[in-house]
Amino acid sequence: MPRFLSSMPEMMERGMRGPAVAGRRALALRLGSVAVFVAAWSLASGIVVLAQLFNPIFLPGPWMVIGNIVELAVLHEAPGRGRPDPGEVEVEDRGPVARGDAPSPEAL
Repeated sequence: MPRFLSSMPEMMERGMRGPAVAGRRALALRLGSVAVFVAAWSLASGIVVLAQLFNPIFLPGPWMVIGNIVELAVLHEAPGRGRPDPGEVEVEDRGPVARGDAPSPEAL
C-alpha cells in the first residue's frame, strides 16, 4: 500500500516527486486524469442544464466544445474570418470633409 506522506530522509533520497513511475502506469494516470476531468465537466454542465442554475452558454458541455472545434476544423473558418481584407474593400473617395461638413447619419 503506498504512503501519502514521505519523511525528510526519503525526500532527500528520492527527490520531491518520489521514485519514477513506469511508462505504462504514467500513461494510464494521465489518461485517467483527463477522463475524470471530462466526466466532472460533463456532470457539472449537465447539472447546470437540468437544474437551470444559470445560462448554459457560460458552462457548455465538453461535447459541445469538442463539436465546435471539429466544425471549425472542417470548415476551415475561425470566427471573424468572414470579413474581407482591407486590400479587397473598395472605398469611394468623397474628398476632404471639414468638421462642419460631415454628412448626417440619415444621409448615409
